[in-house]
Amino acid sequence: MAFEAAEKEINPQLRRAWLTFVIVSGGPTDVELAGAIAKLAHQTLKEDFCNIDTTQAQILILESLDRVLPSFAPELSTQAAASLEKLGVIVQTKTLVTNIEGDFVTIEQDGQLVRIHAKTVLWAAGVKALPIGKVLAKRTGVECDRAGE
Repeated sequence: MAFEAAEKEINPQLRRAWLTFVIVSGGPTDVELAGAIAKLAHQTLKEDFCNIDTTQAQILILESLDRVLPSFAPELSTQAAASLEKLGVIVQTKTLVTNIEGDFVTIEQDGQLVRIHAKTVLWAAGVKALPIGKVLAKRTGVECDRAGE
């Protein structure tokens, strides 16, 4: 739908925002998602629109740690980042998302705050279960999964 909206948008700044995809975090789901969007934008849809060039879509993956796939071996993280960049994904590590409001994502990188105008923000970052899950598990004798649920 973002590509369709960009196709109809006449304001260049808003069109750019429709063609900017921000993916928060660099875990396995995020890496897969970024690759899929990049292939869609840069390969699959590149001949399907008259008013936009889908290959100009900007796909950013923002990871607060020093590498994507931080739970994997470092060499796999390096390979994944290289594969993403080959697909046209912009991988930004050591980048902390400080705010998401409306169509803007604010990041902190190297002590600088930067606002990114994006209509599509995807957050597949991990979540942590509420502490009540552990309390209930303890009282009922049931084991929690690794997320504490």
